[in-house]
Amino acid sequence: MIDIMPNYLNKFAYDIQKGPQSISFMIKCECNKKEFFLLENEETIEEKVKREEFDKLTKEYDGGAYSDENGNIFLYSKGFLGIGRKKIQLQDSFIPFQIKVIKAICPHCGREIILFDNRLYGYDAIVDQPNNLLADLKFSAVKANRNPCEIFVKIRNDLSIEEYIETMKGAFTERYAEAFSDISIYSIVNGRKKLIFEEETA
Repeated sequence: MIDIMPNYLNKFAYDIQKGPQSISFMIKCECNKKEFFLLENEETIEEKVKREEFDKLTKEYDGGAYSDENGNIFLYSKGFLGIGRKKIQLQDSFIPFQIKVIKAICPHCGREIILFDNRLYGYDAIVDQPNNLLADLKFSAVKANRNPCEIFVKIRNDLSIEEYIETMKGAFTERYAEAFSDISIYSIVNGRKKLIFEEETA
């Protein structure tokens, strides 16, 4: 069985459970402590501007969307009885990219563990190679969990290693385990598990 444990989490994982296309595990610090503060990034000014521009666009073209035979996507406005309807081709540059980073901080030794960064990990990150890695991010406590907690992670990969190699045409084969399809992160407090983050990455 191909190991689908992401390299960046390998040394922090314990109580590992493997399935054919999934893997789940708990997180432990290198100081052997098992409780962490959970932090998430805040929206940057640039992201806010881009999101508001896109919201304005979708309000103007509020009739729906369709794609042509070439895969181009168009938005169109409602108009009145079909009169005065406008349409616009949706360019990739119009769609805002929201940075999503979840990290754990050990309250005992201060070590920081990146649990997920959608610029680096997940299928889309491997394929698209986002170029905004230098963004100045601010972090705050995950609203659903402000106290130290244990962390459980579940990762699923829809592609077999053979399908991945074929799709990527041989590129980035060493990053197969990091090209996962989705990730779910749970906090555990007093034995109670709570979903605090999930993301489809493909």
